[in-house]
Amino acid sequence: MEGQRKKVMVGLAGLVLVLGSAAVARAGTITVCQVGCTFQAIQPAINAAAASGDVVLVSDGVYVETIDYGSKSVAVRSVNGPYSTRIDGNGSGPVVSFFGAGAGATLEGFTVTGGSVNGNGAGIRMANSSPTITGCIITGNTATGGGRGGGMHLSASSSPKVTGCVITFNRALSGAGVSIESSGGVFTDCVLSHHSVTQYGGAVYLSGAAPVFASCVVSANRGSFGGGVGAENTTPTLVANHVRGHNANPGGGV
Repeated sequence: MEGQRKKVMVGLAGLVLVLGSAAVARAGTITVCQVGCTFQAIQPAINAAAASGDVVLVSDGVYVETIDYGSKSVAVRSVNGPYSTRIDGNGSGPVVSFFGAGAGATLEGFTVTGGSVNGNGAGIRMANSSPTITGCIITGNTATGGGRGGGMHLSASSSPKVTGCVITFNRALSGAGVSIESSGGVFTDCVLSHHSVTQYGGAVYLSGAAPVFASCVVSANRGSFGGGVGAENTTPTLVANHVRGHNANPGGGV
């Protein structure tokens, strides 16, 4: 009996070791570069990420693709920031999509451009998601067909943390920079500028939303109703923001 018990204990110890090793192997860093890496595009690297906590580390370059996190809690980071690393949707839908992604889903240090949709959310589109988006430039994205959120569209109880991003020169019918509908989120130290819409909110459109904007600059935007921010049925929290240089009638700034 004693011998059998020792065999069982040794077997269990081996099983724990194997499972532990597998867990360590799953949580790691996947590199993306245009020459010499296993992955030359970002989406295949996201697909290969097997667990929460994995990091997709992207070297300098222009990556002509669209990426979809789905519900994966994967961190996608550039090596040298948004001026060196660009994701270009080339007019093929939203550039970055999140659907059911949690706070562990991260996008950091990219220029997000070239998104085009007939609907909402050309640059970044999310539903029921709470990703962290840091240090990005979101520019040159277009939502057509009466769409909202040329730069970014939040829906279905999304609540991202967006920090240190520049959202500029995007296009949409309303909320060319950011559209937030039935969602929240915290925007900190962001710049939203140089947007023009024919309806509500040159930079930001809010509907049934409760976001926080803190220490942001909203400037040089145009709209028919609310050059900077257009809102309805909304309870935003605004803390130490600078809203200036807008054109609209009514509501130049808000």
